[in-house]
Amino acid sequence: AFSSPRQPFTICTLDGGNFQEVLEDTLNGKTVDGRPLRARKLANERDLSGCQVLFMSGAAWSKHRSLLSQPETPNLLTITESSPGGTASGAMITLVLDSNRVRFIIDDKAAEKAGLSISSKLLSLALQVQR
Repeated sequence: AFSSPRQPFTICTLDGGNFQEVLEDTLNGKTVDGRPLRARKLANERDLSGCQVLFMSGAAWSKHRSLLSQPETPNLLTITESSPGGTASGAMITLVLDSNRVRFIIDDKAAEKAGLSISSKLLSLALQVQR
């Protein structure tokens, strides 16, 4: 949730590798519904305040995913990556390579548990939906 109407929509990364740089370049100067978009690299796994989305590399997900069960992380959309054929247990969105294309798997149950609702349009685009 947002503390004010001008608070930025923040996508945070933890061990995001090159994704952080691409994200910063992509979001620079952009807005959504009047909110500036921001990318923020987390200093540590407990620095989640102000994050609406959290991206972690597959290796970071394996190492830090238990922190997402903490009570202070509701309404946080979690995204990670996985090798082809794999999924990341507990992540709401897992990016995968499928025929040299980036696709995604949605864990609708994980999103619901965090108090989030994934739109039917996004669900229809997913390679797979886990319910």
